[in-house]
Amino acid sequence: MACQCFDEVLLSHPGASKALHETWGWMVYWVGGKQFACEFTASPRAKAPYAGRHLLSLKCDPDRILALRAQYPDSVLPGYYSDGRTWISVDLDGGLPEDLVASLCHMSYQLVVATLPLRVRRELAGWGGVMMDSRIVYIDADACPVTREALRCARAARVPVVIAGNTTQNLERHIRSDDPRDAGHARGRDATHAGFWVEVLDVSVGADSADFAIVERLQPGDVVITQDIGLASMVLGRGGSAIGVRGRVYSKATIDMDLFIRHEEKKVRRAGGRTRGPAAFTAEDRERFVRNLTKLLAEVG
Repeated sequence: MACQCFDEVLLSHPGASKALHETWGWMVYWVGGKQFACEFTASPRAKAPYAGRHLLSLKCDPDRILALRAQYPDSVLPGYYSDGRTWISVDLDGGLPEDLVASLCHMSYQLVVATLPLRVRRELAGWGGVMMDSRIVYIDADACPVTREALRCARAARVPVVIAGNTTQNLERHIRSDDPRDAGHARGRDATHAGFWVEVLDVSVGADSADFAIVERLQPGDVVITQDIGLASMVLGRGGSAIGVRGRVYSKATIDMDLFIRHEEKKVRRAGGRTRGPAAFTAEDRERFVRNLTKLLAEVG
């Protein structure tokens, strides 16, 4: 593969840059302060099978490495001066198909980006007009009856989920054994989707602990599932979307009235009066929630 071709592929990624490592004489490619590729010619005195070869080192999925090493044993080598379990060095003069090398460049970039802080990943998502779906779905797990349904919708939409609640709620019970647990192993990640993974955010026991933890992390475009009108109001104010467990999508046009009604009902209860409680949660509520969350994720994305 010609140097100009792989160089163009590597630098086509959002936020990618390159710089010559003057001591080694290697061209190193960076994103978010981390290396995701380097191009160099190994010294003739290097150990076999690297000596004198024109190489491109890339981060790679361990299973893919095993398959590549079996198919191209002379052209795909364990990473030179790197962890051979997660890095490869491809011989650029070894006759590998150009589309294969290009796909490996893309994979390396994505694997490294997945390890960057969320703030950096969000910045890269909008770099140069590239619109990656970088939303997160937050679940306020306090007495939430639709956690499993929310996870199912997020899997289908390839959107990550954070379940916020305290340790007494046994939140892990909602998560499937095969669900990825971090961005580095996200399922369904591609050029436009961050991929699905799920994290449990443990908060202290106490009123509003989960609310504050969610708001602290919230970014515009995120989606929050909550029964709390106060949290829904804060989410809307920060440019996010909020949906109730019965499927109601909260609106800026009506949230002030919702807060006013809640305030008046609290006044009645503090004065010793009684207000009407919520109706029993029904199968229709559950179906409406799934339908509206699916629609909301499609609209926001």
